[in-house]
Amino acid sequence: MIKHNADAQMMDGGNNTGMMKPGEKMMMEMGGNNITSSINLMNVISQAIGSNINVSLSDAVTTAESSVGNGSHASSAELGENNGYLVYNVMVIDPSMNFSKVVVDPGNGEVLFSKQLSKMEHMMMHEMGGQGMMMRPGMMMGGPGGMMKQPGGMMMGR
Repeated sequence: MIKHNADAQMMDGGNNTGMMKPGEKMMMEMGGNNITSSINLMNVISQAIGSNINVSLSDAVTTAESSVGNGSHASSAELGENNGYLVYNVMVIDPSMNFSKVVVDPGNGEVLFSKQLSKMEHMMMHEMGGQGMMMRPGMMMGGPGGMMKQPGGMMMGR
């Protein structure tokens, strides 16, 4: 019996990307059965990450606020990834209404990065929908919808 692989041609009904969602290939090969094993990969990954986080989000926020100065308050905080490392990204506003981005290490609570943002940087981060998108030297802005292009890189927009 010869099995022909047509995965690249499979289309998801509303997807229209030609790409299958995770688990679709497994479901096809197993005849649509919902097969599980004794090891849940997401639980294992969550436990591995959790066992290395020694600093709570609340403590990271307190550290970020302290690093910016008295009267500062966090406006947002999240656990995220930066260059393949797990970090807390905290946006802090001071009494003068200046925003700062503070990155805190979830393993040891150290401030890894802190920068007061210009009004333009803050607007760009807000427009791009999160703390991960920040204008860097060499990036250009223009075109409809706030498109950004990094020389030699890809276009990004909403």
